[in-house]
Amino acid sequence: LTRALFQINQVVGLAAAGVVVHLFTPRIALAVDASTFALSYLILLTSLRSRDAPIEGRAGLRGFLADTADGARMVWLDPLRRVFIGFVWLTALLLIAPEAVAIAYAYEHDLPNLGGALMASIPAGAAIGVAVIARIGPTRAVGLIRPLATLAFIPLILTVFDPGVYVAAGLWFVSGMLQAFLVPIMVTVNLATPGQYRGRINGLAGGGLGLATAVGFGAAGALADLSSPHVAVAVAGVAGLVVVSVFAMNWPPVADRLPVSSSPPVSSSPSD
Repeated sequence: LTRALFQINQVVGLAAAGVVVHLFTPRIALAVDASTFALSYLILLTSLRSRDAPIEGRAGLRGFLADTADGARMVWLDPLRRVFIGFVWLTALLLIAPEAVAIAYAYEHDLPNLGGALMASIPAGAAIGVAVIARIGPTRAVGLIRPLATLAFIPLILTVFDPGVYVAAGLWFVSGMLQAFLVPIMVTVNLATPGQYRGRINGLAGGGLGLATAVGFGAAGALADLSSPHVAVAVAGVAGLVVVSVFAMNWPPVADRLPVSSSPPVSSSPSD
């Protein structure tokens, strides 16, 4: 649910930003964006109930660095966490390529007004893919990670033919749907991690994901400057297949790290 809402939020945000920029200016759009952060802060400040952490965190910058180092050790020393989180980082670095060059792609095809919609095609597909894969139990879904990841890069490779904006949007929408493989990865990592350490692991994984996305965005843009947007996307697709192949040869055993039952617990009545 969280992943689906995140993707829907991107689609709505891109559409809303396009409307604001069209009606006003980019400066006003950024000011509106900044105000939403202030609103989010007020909502969290007034609505979120304070809870004690499962384990005591260390105080100050030194404590933060020590906690981060603990999380990094837990990731590195466990084959499943190391492979799965590394897999997410590297595939995300490459899968972001279409979003990075979408505006330039639309301009090259003389449809600059569709740049935002083209950029939104991937998160739109991802929202649907997440909704579908969420209905599959973790034990079954984890077996789909490598096939879905492989297929997610095929539409990027097909972009090498430089199709029109509408065809490219369809290809990237399909790629977004197939990126639902990220959900069983996140579920498996959390199930394989003791509850009191999940915050550190998820924080480290999320920070690395953000960094990988930023690097991938910049790299795709630079490659598009040297060649063209459609070539940059296609190169990312080919590199993605190489990444999936390398990780597939070092895939860790997963079945023994998942609970026997993948169904959520059902509350019992007092008579039971």
